[in-house]
Amino acid sequence: MNSLIRRRLFMGYSGDILPKEYQKVQYLESDGNQYINTGINGNNNSLIKISFSTTASSSPGCGLFGCQSSGSGITLNFGTQNYTRWGTFNWFAFFTVLDGNIHSISYSEYGFYDNETLIFTPTHNIFTTGNMWLGKINGAVTSGQKKIYSCTIYDGSSKISDFIPCYRKTDNVAGFYDIVNNIFHTNDGSGSFVIGPDA
Repeated sequence: MNSLIRRRLFMGYSGDILPKEYQKVQYLESDGNQYINTGINGNNNSLIKISFSTTASSSPGCGLFGCQSSGSGITLNFGTQNYTRWGTFNWFAFFTVLDGNIHSISYSEYGFYDNETLIFTPTHNIFTTGNMWLGKINGAVTSGQKKIYSCTIYDGSSKISDFIPCYRKTDNVAGFYDIVNNIFHTNDGSGSFVIGPDA
């Protein structure tokens, strides 16, 4: 892996300035029923960066992010009944993240990294995807508990979204503010996100 690609995989978040109507928080917590549709379709140039924690049990596990359709896609899914997918490549039963600690995941065709440690490298390209979801995988029945601290999506070297957990001050509605596209995404599921401490 060349140095430019490695810098892109692990570079930190910056410029997360929200409009004054919103308050940034450390995380939003989902019980599995709260999630957003990012409106972004994954492809083989995608790079997904997420910081999260979960205490979900190994079965059914934690469905964190992604989209799958017709047996292919991009997913981040952890536990005995789940798998992390890149194209039609599946990595089963990854348990290490189910410990309540914060894990920073970087996922692209160059590899799946957990806190900068390479776990595996995908071997298949993306075939069919739709809009990727944050907090759940599209169409999944179970999703599991998780706290989401940040999520950034790249297409090649271009940052195309940067989701900041926050709440709207006027009504305390929680969601993720995309500072790249200036869109506030509220819950597309049921119930409400649990709001973490102000950041």
